[in-house]
Formats: sequence, C-alpha cells, structure tokens
Amino acid sequence: MRGILSLFFMAVVCSTGLWAQDTTQPAPQETTPAVEETTPTEEAPQEVSTKRRSTYTLFAGVQAGLFGGAIATENAEGRKVNPDYWPLPTYGAVITAPFGSGSRIRGRLDLGVWTTGTRTRPYEFFGQLDNWEGYFIERYTYFSVTPYINLSGILIGMGIDFPMKGEMWNPNADVENHIVDKATMKTALDFRIGGSITAWETDLGILNIELIAYYMFTGVYADDPMVEGSSMYPYGTESDARGVRTQDWKTGAVKNLTPAGAHLGISYQFKVGL
Repeated sequence: MRGILSLFFMAVVCSTGLWAQDTTQPAPQETTPAVEETTPTEEAPQEVSTKRRSTYTLFAGVQAGLFGGAIATENAEGRKVNPDYWPLPTYGAVITAPFGSGSRIRGRLDLGVWTTGTRTRPYEFFGQLDNWEGYFIERYTYFSVTPYINLSGILIGMGIDFPMKGEMWNPNADVENHIVDKATMKTALDFRIGGSITAWETDLGILNIELIAYYMFTGVYADDPMVEGSSMYPYGTESDARGVRTQDWKTGAVKNLTPAGAHLGISYQFKVGL
C-alpha cells in the first residue's frame, strides 16, 4: 500500500512538472529596419562676389581749344605767308564710346565750331593798296563734325567742315574787314592727329589735356572760284615778273588756300554707365 502511494505521488509530481513547463515558443518579433537618423545639414552659404560687375561706360561732355595757330601750306607767286595765332580756335561737344567694357580703344566724335587761318603778305592782296611791307590776316570758321579713333590716348580722325564765315583784315590799317562770300567756300575735309592725356579723373568724369594738329587737304575755296555773282578769291592767281597779280582771273592759275595748324585745349567728359 505504501508503495502504491509512492508511485501515485511520483505520477502527480511528474504531471505537474509537465504542465508547468512553457511549451509555447515566443512569437517572432517584427524587426523594423533601422532608420538612420539624419540631422539636416545647413546649406553652405553661397559665395557672394565682392567684385562689382563691370559696366559699359560712355563719356560725354564739352571741349575747347585754348590756343591755336595755322599757316597756309601753298601760296601764290609773289605772296608770302606766315603763321597766325589766336585764342579759342575751337569749342563744342565731345562724345567718347569704348569699343567694349574696359577697352582702351575708343571711338570719339567732336561736334562744334572750328577756326583756321594764316597771315599773308602783301596787304594789297585784297586792299588794292601798294603796301608790300604790310600783311593781312585770313580767318575761316566752320561747323566741324570730326570722328576719331582713340588708341590709348592717340587721336586719329578726319574733320568734315561746313563753312560758316570767312574774313580778311589788316590789323594795322583802319579799314573794314573784307567779308569772304560763303558761296566761294567749299565743304572741306581735313586730316587730324593728336594726343589726349587724362589729367584728372573722378567717379563723375575725366579732365583731358589735348593737343591736335590738322591739315585741310581739300583747300578752303570751291574748285570753281568763278561763281557768278560771288566775290572771287584772289589768293592763287599767277603774278608777272614784277610780282603784280594777273588781272585775268579766268586764265590765271589758281592755287587754293590749304591751311595746316594745331591747337592746345581741354575737354571734360562725364561718365555715363550703361
């Protein structure tokens, strides 16, 4: 009997151990792919250029010749010419346009009044007087349109000259000025060369000192000076052996007045950024 109880007790213990044992397997845990936490990075600041964009600069202003002079390059037989000098030989407007931003090669246009002339002997040339020791002054004024090329300060250009007036006078005689008939004057052309040096520059503009020489290769007077009703230009008729000018203007060889000269002046041009 005691043995039967012992077996029964052992059976109960075993059965209890089986029930206590956890036979369930843990459910597989869902694995979430690891998400790499990223910290938003600050965008690199864009580089701000400290350089100013170069702008195209146009120059416009005024110019004036302070002092100038000229002489005739041809003269008639029996005549002598000397250089003449006078103040303010030219004045007007000037425009300068670089060929590109920052370029040292520029185009330039001068618009204004321009004067040339010479001294001629003898005085009787137009005064019908026998004063062979005297002289008279010739002065011719034009409205001139002059395009230039500016090569780093070296100016090369050509003037187109529209006649405004011409005068002759003897500074030592009390006589009225001889007014040249404008009908005998032509639209002339002259070659010009010179230099322009910047003496002062600010953000507002530039001040230039300029020396310009010219040669009026077409001459002053019309190719046919025998314009009916106009005053004949007596500059270039042949003279006889005594130095007396020929009276027959139609048969006398005519030499045109062909002046050359120079002027020293200044220009101030404002900067216009485009």
